[in-house]
Amino acid sequence: MRKLLVGLLALAVCLGLAGITQAGALKLQAAHYFDEDHAYQKGFEKFRDVVKAKSNGTIDVEIYSRGVLGSMKDYMQNMLQGALDVSIVAPASAAGFAKELNFLDLLFLWKDKDHWLRALDGETGPRIAEIIEKATAKGGSPGVKILGYGGASPRHIISRKAGYTTVAELAGFKIRLQESPTQIEMFKLLGTIPAVVPYQETYSAVQTGVVDGLENEMSTAFQMKFYEVAPHFSETGHVLTVRPLFISGHTWKKLTPDQQKIVSEAAKEATAVVRQLEWKQDDEAVAQMKKLGTKFYAFKEKQKMMEITLPVRQRVAKDVGMSDILDMIEREAKR
Repeated sequence: MRKLLVGLLALAVCLGLAGITQAGALKLQAAHYFDEDHAYQKGFEKFRDVVKAKSNGTIDVEIYSRGVLGSMKDYMQNMLQGALDVSIVAPASAAGFAKELNFLDLLFLWKDKDHWLRALDGETGPRIAEIIEKATAKGGSPGVKILGYGGASPRHIISRKAGYTTVAELAGFKIRLQESPTQIEMFKLLGTIPAVVPYQETYSAVQTGVVDGLENEMSTAFQMKFYEVAPHFSETGHVLTVRPLFISGHTWKKLTPDQQKIVSEAAKEATAVVRQLEWKQDDEAVAQMKKLGTKFYAFKEKQKMMEITLPVRQRVAKDVGMSDILDMIEREAKR
């Protein structure tokens, strides 16, 4: 069914039909992977409502949830081809289309939530967006444009058998990771044994002992019920998520300047909703999981983890031409 929907949408674009409703209004398709209670859904609902109101109904947004249009990789590819208009995609899923996105997957890039906000809402966010837009614009394609950033949720290590408080205790821990070469390398340096497991198979992989655990943010861990098979949460906070809100360059080009302004303003409001709801859902998830008996452990050696992974941050930044961005982020952390 997913492949059929993706194919039909792509066909509509090829025939020049996508984006126009029967009433002549511009229709945009937005897709995400989660259910209707997720922060992404609420963010896209805000995006839809603001766009519709500010355009006097001349732009409409149709939201596809629960991955009915495929995976996040599919979303990225379809935006590059002009077969999808808007999506929120994790850097690990998008990095295959632009190596520069690996930068956003680095461990300990952000000191804390305030640092994340100052940087991405300040000079750093637009600079990163400009780099990604240029990097994805290949072979005559206009690439993708970043309209804003969701996220800033901390990710922690979640395990089956025990909690961890030091780097030494992580030695030999078999951890499920996303298909991110950067994160795999960094977790190897921390002594763990990374294993790439499809997200849909993570629960059973932990349950059956294929892996010892995973890393995730709290709200998602709760929604996916990972606490049932991995009731130990070690609060490493190794990543503060960055989830770019992308728009297809093909879509952006067909918008008038006034429409681009409307879409940009709506995206700003949408990402604000995503952030606030993510943080609220994280706090609620922790409270609920504690009631269910989940145990939380304060990790004592975050600074040591930061020092161990520093050479990778510096090398990746250099490899993708973003050393100056890393410098900006580090300067921002000291404010």
